Amino acid sequence: MVSRVSGTRGWWLGTLIGLGFLIVTTSGAAQEPSKQLQAAQGKLTVRIFDYAGISHRTLQTASAEAAAILGKAGVESEWQLCAATQGQMSKACNEPMRPDELTVRIVHRPKQRNGALGSTECGAAVENAQGLGVYSTLYADCLDTMPSVDGLLPSAMLGYLIAHEIGHLLLPGTDHASDGIMCPRMREGDWNLARVGALTFTPRQAAILRAEVAARAGDVEPRAKITIWVYNYARVPGRTLAQAEKEIDRKLTEIGVGTDWVECPLSAAEIEVHPSCQQRMAPTELALVILPRFKAPDGRGGDTYFGSAQVFTNGQLGHYASVLSH
Repeated sequence: MVSRVSGTRGWWLGTLIGLGFLIVTTSGAAQEPSKQLQAAQGKLTVRIFDYAGISHRTLQTASAEAAAILGKAGVESEWQLCAATQGQMSKACNEPMRPDELTVRIVHRPKQRNGALGSTECGAAVENAQGLGVYSTLYADCLDTMPSVDGLLPSAMLGYLIAHEIGHLLLPGTDHASDGIMCPRMREGDWNLARVGALTFTPRQAAILRAEVAARAGDVEPRAKITIWVYNYARVPGRTLAQAEKEIDRKLTEIGVGTDWVECPLSAAEIEVHPSCQQRMAPTELALVILPRFKAPDGRGGDTYFGSAQVFTNGQLGHYASVLSH
């Protein structure tokens, strides 16, 4: 129920490189994330701005329902119901947002020129320049398309939609899941689960939510971190490489691993000017070599071959991966 846009080439390269690093990141830095995820603490603040004219009582019920869903995932939350007009807005709603605060705007879906409603999505999540989800727009009209379920009020349904959008803001690199509260379309069976309180985040999603809230609140030590030395022999454009690195960051964040990126010199002349990447690699350092696609001896382009990972030292730690860019 969310719209996201990403650069196709950067996404492709990021997905490819990310797959390689899921193979090689068996170093010490990547072996402890589950413990960090489980122990994470923090408190989330959510500001609700209603531009759809929903009653205050309905918003109270919806926010309480969303808070309960987050609570089942181990995330404590505080909610601020903010007026749509500046003159009626509380002081708290006017304060600059902190990293551990999110905004959900509830609006009517925009109409097309012919009077028909636009996108069928129920919401859209927006990230800041650092790639963190900060606010989401939720279309109140989605409630009109939901099935009627005995024992489940529309206000409670709204709470589930709000929790779904918050999931998009806090689960890095995720879109939709095949089931649970992050499924793309709430079917009647899902709402029947919601009626008995069984429509929730998965245990893995809950662990990531706790870690992300704690990280934004600054309540935990920095997550496990690896340093990636990049040798860009394929001369992939900087913008494309930046998109790929961002995609890798998202994938590794899901397992609690942070990343530092180092662009390594490629020639002897560059090494003399920038002598980085010359020291011995530590267990938490990895080398990524991006190569232009080569032709096999029979003249084929090797289209099914994307790269390789090599293991050094004790035979268990992967330190080197090569990827073919195109």
